[in-house]
Amino acid sequence: MCPPSHSEPLHRLSERPPRPLNRRLAAGCLLAWIALTGAPREADAFVPAGTDAEDSRWQSTSAGSTGDEGDPITLTWSFIPDGTQVRRPENTLLQDPSDLIAEFDAAFGAGPGGADLTLRPWFTYFEQSFDRMSELMGVTYVYEPNDNSQDHGVGSGISGFRGDVRIGGIGMDGSGGTLAYNYFPSGGGDMALDTDDLASFFTDSTNNYRVLRNTIMHEAGHGLGLEHSSSGNADFLMEAAINESFDGPQHDDLRGFHWLYGDALEKGGRNETAATATDLGALAVGGSLSIGAGGTGASIGMNETDFVSIANEDDDDYFAFTIAEPVRLDATMTPRGASYLQGAAAFDTTSTNDLFLTIYDTDGTTLLIEEAIGPAGVAETVTDFALDTAGTYYARVRSVTLAFGQVVQFYQLDLSAQSLIPELLGDFNSDGVVDAGDYTVWRDTLGSLVSAYTGADHNGDGQVNSADYTLWRDNFGATLGAAVAVPEPAAAVPVALLLLGIASHPIRLTRPIG
Repeated sequence: MCPPSHSEPLHRLSERPPRPLNRRLAAGCLLAWIALTGAPREADAFVPAGTDAEDSRWQSTSAGSTGDEGDPITLTWSFIPDGTQVRRPENTLLQDPSDLIAEFDAAFGAGPGGADLTLRPWFTYFEQSFDRMSELMGVTYVYEPNDNSQDHGVGSGISGFRGDVRIGGIGMDGSGGTLAYNYFPSGGGDMALDTDDLASFFTDSTNNYRVLRNTIMHEAGHGLGLEHSSSGNADFLMEAAINESFDGPQHDDLRGFHWLYGDALEKGGRNETAATATDLGALAVGGSLSIGAGGTGASIGMNETDFVSIANEDDDDYFAFTIAEPVRLDATMTPRGASYLQGAAAFDTTSTNDLFLTIYDTDGTTLLIEEAIGPAGVAETVTDFALDTAGTYYARVRSVTLAFGQVVQFYQLDLSAQSLIPELLGDFNSDGVVDAGDYTVWRDTLGSLVSAYTGADHNGDGQVNSADYTLWRDNFGATLGAAVAVPEPAAAVPVALLLLGIASHPIRLTRPIG
């Protein structure tokens, strides 16, 4: 059945039975649907419900104002009581009483019954669906146990009274065809399922009732502000067809949700300053930290959650990491994404935005190093950078330029550390043995200021001075590894004479470099 040509922003997920695992609209209806809502924007992939992010997303909820594009939100969801009036999809002037609770009880069982719907066996599939959406993006869905008999699709959510997203169901067109519809945020975000499809479709227990859960998540996607999308070679949740070959939102869907509400790390105060940075934990010598590994490929596994992105030109991501001793830091920010067809046009999400990487000192504001050399799609790398004091440092990822539009960019951040303290103290020329050659390096740079633990500064105070000479003297003859030969006794005689000569002359710390 083709969608109605009314002004209300209703969306329906439909099916056609001939093809297993992929039940679609008949071709004529699909064309009518695209003609009605506007063809997908091939250059942008995901399709917003409005003209831009602000026009597509929630503007207010029962929790209050929702901020700007890319800001996280909290949405409550509830079930309308049976008997509440629900508009029919083919003609919104007509209404039927919701029978979702009774029909789902009949199909799945009612458990102990009563007013607490969380005890119903079928409740878990709705809960799992909203929980999955919550863990992938900056949207937190919270179940609201209360709802009144206010007509479906009318009125705003009120905490303790009714949810922002109110779920009901009516028989729509018999078995098959329409499965569900959902209002966009501008229309209230409410969801209705076709209870005629319970016996033939929603009770299919394959993959933990995936067809039911994918239907709920697809409709929730409309309720967040996304239109139907289309790809010639990839499968996505927001396509106009129910698809049982994957579980939940896929890459292109997630890009759209992040564009509207940010990634999951935006929750809890956002991670846009050092004070609210996402804590990656301790970075040990020889260890590594990583985040964002899930951003590669068009498909997303049902248990994947490791996704981070820059949602728009104003988005900043801060990450905190702590070192217990001086280290040499390697940091790499790698753009992640996938290549696929949007309609018939090629689309590559690895280079939709040019990002840069910055490392800040322990105060969170002093810039230590910044890399923004590569173009969009190319990794930015900090290599062998000295962090000479134990403490908590910060890595920041954001857009290089103000690029307006759908500039969502997934990325992966990798950090690793090696000890900054030289493995062989006194080996100033790094040849694996503490000998007269190292004394020459120390002598020729005596009094100079250097980066901690570089050159002949092996005590890490940033100066070449007598303390470094003491380290050389105390470790004279030491070697790094068995492959480096220890000086023979005969060779030690001139070294001993050298030491005697050094001892007979005072060390002048103000000696200029020769």
